[in-house]
Amino acid sequence: MYMSFNFFFLNIFLHQIIAKEINKLKFQELNEVSPGSENSTDGTFPNTQLFVKWDNWSCCSACCCPKSLCGQLATADKCNSVKSVKHRRGHFTLKRLADTGNRELENLFKSANEARLIEAMKINGIEKKLHDSKLALIKKLGVSSETQLVFQILDCKDDIQKKDCWELATCRFGTSNMLPEKEIATIVERDVCENATIFVLRDAHNILSLQSDKLYSHLLTDYSRTIAVNPPLI
Repeated sequence: MYMSFNFFFLNIFLHQIIAKEINKLKFQELNEVSPGSENSTDGTFPNTQLFVKWDNWSCCSACCCPKSLCGQLATADKCNSVKSVKHRRGHFTLKRLADTGNRELENLFKSANEARLIEAMKINGIEKKLHDSKLALIKKLGVSSETQLVFQILDCKDDIQKKDCWELATCRFGTSNMLPEKEIATIVERDVCENATIFVLRDAHNILSLQSDKLYSHLLTDYSRTIAVNPPLI
């Protein structure tokens, strides 16, 4: 079950996350790195360190939605069964530790002490040594020798974004304004007069319409007023 889910998510990952690279990659060139080996390095090429530079983790893929927000589609009461994951992509990266003795490679390191391996391997004369370093790192990562790009998937079971839809919305969109206020949405028993129209008979021009997406409390300070909720038409 887990493998089939990973395969399904991988297809989403392929089409949405690495759309720019997909035309250049074969399926077997994209592989998942198991937890524990993601920080492996190799120093086969002199005065450098080859490692995987990871992008930031994505947002979680789903949250346990409360009934007040999702109605019949609510999942909060069966949160453990909700599949929610996040992912990150990794790039083979070469880090400069000291002078490599190669002018072109040193020029590549000018803006930073790091360079993408794919760019470094375009330099004539050092491709073989760099390839050997890559094969050594790939062995430590436990992925195929054909791997060009790696990724990781992490279960969001303990992530606040899975437990709180407002946190997930903020991660994805930078705001949760599209959702009702959290304090209101967590109220299970909503006001029975929420959708009613209240007429203040003494002041007929004063009419309040309570909207379904908000809760209002109305304090009566003038007890001489007579209030009717949804009065019959006369």
